[in-house]
Amino acid sequence: AAEIAEAHPSISVTLISRSPKLLRGLPQAAGAAVTEWLQGHGVHLVLGDSVEATATEGERTKFVLESGKEVFADMTFDCTGGHAATEFLQTTSEGVPGTALDGRGYVRVDSRLQALEGVTAVGDAMVRID
Repeated sequence: AAEIAEAHPSISVTLISRSPKLLRGLPQAAGAAVTEWLQGHGVHLVLGDSVEATATEGERTKFVLESGKEVFADMTFDCTGGHAATEFLQTTSEGVPGTALDGRGYVRVDSRLQALEGVTAVGDAMVRID
């Protein structure tokens, strides 16, 4: 959304996220800064709602949200379902079960985004533990 909003400010951009906050795995200030930047660049945020159904109407796509709201789009980018490849951290080099991952496969990081000595994780791969 940010790249489109900055490169094409005349285009209407809507970002739909099931999460009520952006960048939920990072410090609250980071999510607030991104939210402010996006809104300041005209991005319409629909937070805390999710797509329940889609339909094609002419050349547009209609998204029906869980809340019942309808959002129409000329172009869409599905940015869901990805998962970071963190499986290599499930065991240590000696074959011992590792502690770097939580139960969902996210890398546990501290305030310095460090999981283990020499292992740093950011973005969709990590979850903060402190």
